[in-house]
Amino acid sequence: MQTIIDKAKLDRLVGASANLQGLVADGHLAAGQDADSVNLAVTAFDALAVATAAVQSDQKAASPFLRYRREIMADTLAGAHLRLLILNLYSEAMAINLRCVFEHSDDHNTRVALECISSFTTNGDRDSQFMGLAMEIAWAEERRQAEDQKAKKGGEV
Repeated sequence: MQTIIDKAKLDRLVGASANLQGLVADGHLAAGQDADSVNLAVTAFDALAVATAAVQSDQKAASPFLRYRREIMADTLAGAHLRLLILNLYSEAMAINLRCVFEHSDDHNTRVALECISSFTTNGDRDSQFMGLAMEIAWAEERRQAEDQKAKKGGEV
């Protein structure tokens, strides 16, 4: 499985958070503290801001097909529409009504769809995360259709 956050950057984020927790436990973040306590708090918050920004930049650089895999594969109406969108990008044979994708999505899933479309426009089939997810969805859809067909034949007897 591919990591989307560099371990060193994540370690810095965890360390900065632990530093802030220590300051809270020691009472150095309470109002009316001396200049040294204020300096410790400001330094700790600055370190946390830098570490957070580094982690966020790593996440934004990751393929949306990896970053939003959970939403795409969710057993929800929005997830089903996102999977159809992925299949449409993967294969021209799978037509999709984009209006349905956006009408049945909340703000977050709408952003997921738009980021996937934007990424595909830029990277196309060169995005290995897109290709892997699209093939997985296509295979699952073929299997579901085969099972439906088998069930129909069983009911006709």
